[in-house]
Amino acid sequence: MPKIAGLAGAAAIILSSFAAFAAATPAFAADDDPICANRPGKGTPTCVVGAGRVQAELGIYDLVSDHNFGVNTHVYSAGDITARLGIASTTEVWAHITPYTLVRQRDRATGAQYRASGVGDLTFGVR
Repeated sequence: MPKIAGLAGAAAIILSSFAAFAAATPAFAADDDPICANRPGKGTPTCVVGAGRVQAELGIYDLVSDHNFGVNTHVYSAGDITARLGIASTTEVWAHITPYTLVRQRDRATGAQYRASGVGDLTFGVR
């Protein structure tokens, strides 16, 4: 099981980051372009964030299970964060990180188990 203190610490960092972001971001008028949601870890939209705009997205919790070749694998992730910045009408840059990931595997035939946890990769991209 994941340590509560580790998850609470990660949650505090995430929430304080979003509070600082919200305080520093001006409100936009109602006639702005619609939001182009990315849903971290779930899909990639065909649209981009408008030029000069910043958008932050949070995936709270995700579980991926795989049962193949006699091995059960479960990957738990919490707090997927994606920040996107529009640099032109058809171009954006983004950064993504998963603050906490836990991987558990069990071989059904031998009973052997594997477990690892930690911070996910920090990735950058241009679209």
